[in-house]
Amino acid sequence: MLIGIDASRAVLSQKTGTEHYSEQIIYNISKIDKTNQYILFSEKAPDPNSLMAKLPKNFTWRIIPFGYLWTQIRLSYEMIHWKNKLDVLFVPAHTIPLIHPKNVITTIHDLGFEYFPALYAQKPIGPNNWFIKNLLNIGIRIVTLGKFGNSEYDYHRWAMRHAVQNATKIIAISEFTKKDIVNKYHANPEQIDIVYHGFDAGNLCPLIHSKHQEISQKTTKNYKPYLFFVGRIERKKNILNLLKAFVHLKKTKHIPHKLVLAGMPGLGYEEIKKYLLNLDKILQQDIIELGYVDSDKLIYYQQNADAFVFPTLFEGFGMPILESFACGVPVICSDTTACPEIANNAAKLVRPKDNKDIAKGIFEVISNKEYHNQLVKKGFVRVRQFSWEKAAKQTLDAILDCAKNNKS
Repeated sequence: MLIGIDASRAVLSQKTGTEHYSEQIIYNISKIDKTNQYILFSEKAPDPNSLMAKLPKNFTWRIIPFGYLWTQIRLSYEMIHWKNKLDVLFVPAHTIPLIHPKNVITTIHDLGFEYFPALYAQKPIGPNNWFIKNLLNIGIRIVTLGKFGNSEYDYHRWAMRHAVQNATKIIAISEFTKKDIVNKYHANPEQIDIVYHGFDAGNLCPLIHSKHQEISQKTTKNYKPYLFFVGRIERKKNILNLLKAFVHLKKTKHIPHKLVLAGMPGLGYEEIKKYLLNLDKILQQDIIELGYVDSDKLIYYQQNADAFVFPTLFEGFGMPILESFACGVPVICSDTTACPEIANNAAKLVRPKDNKDIAKGIFEVISNKEYHNQLVKKGFVRVRQFSWEKAAKQTLDAILDCAKNNKS
């Protein structure tokens, strides 16, 4: 078979969740499929030192530079040539090109923009030319009868609906996301396969070489003991309630811990900062904002924490939960969205909108050594159920099934 893949995200140097997923899925599919032929479409070539530069000979790159709306304009134009040649096109995100083959499979990670529209830009996007931007905005509104403009938020809304309507098969990264797709867009549940993200077992934190352990201890010694959070410092991640829970514990239980936050500011940070500045100086000193931390250093903060606290309001999957399990660190996380599904009884679940319940959960974990150790053991068991090889095998099965079913 000839399989096309939108690899544009896999070659980006600065990767977030979707980009990392794209890279790992493509690379691991290449390790298990030596038979089928692949065409990888991208706006730029992969970095010579990246995983994408190490693919076997049955993977061929098709580099097609462009700019604004690469998927809908440049990739669509490319599909005029390829759409009748490809047995299937795999898009590892929810942006299917307007022109595409009959058989398309897409991965939908979450519908966060439906719940938190303020996280996405409302102003027109496009070329820097003000006139062209607004002309494009007017044109899109006319064509869509006023339903959509050319803002980032509207593009996500339109692209998701376009993907659900046109995909032959959909991959959802959790049961929660699958139910969300069915409920929000009335998709056929039989059209949706659940494939969990993988996790690289080679990165299990307790297996880090001893020389790295020394660096790790030195990096975090000034913060110990501490609670840890990683993610955007924003409203969706529920940082304000996390801070209130921490302050409550400091005042009522007099815990010796600091709270270490790793991540860039996001929507609602001004409110978070205002709360911090209104605390007394001693409490302020116990709340550490690291900002963005490189992945190779992030592991140091994860593995030395007394607990990882993740009271997020919305997650389509929740990779930091698995990362903390792998580090041998107990997890306190939300009892909503995909978090309970991914944690699967290996974490302490709390009500994210109740800061007293968050505080209660944290205290139970850090004050009860037996319970703490139970969660660590359960976390190790749970994280070993995830692998990129397993995710790639299930994804490849879905891709081939998508192609075969529509050939018959």
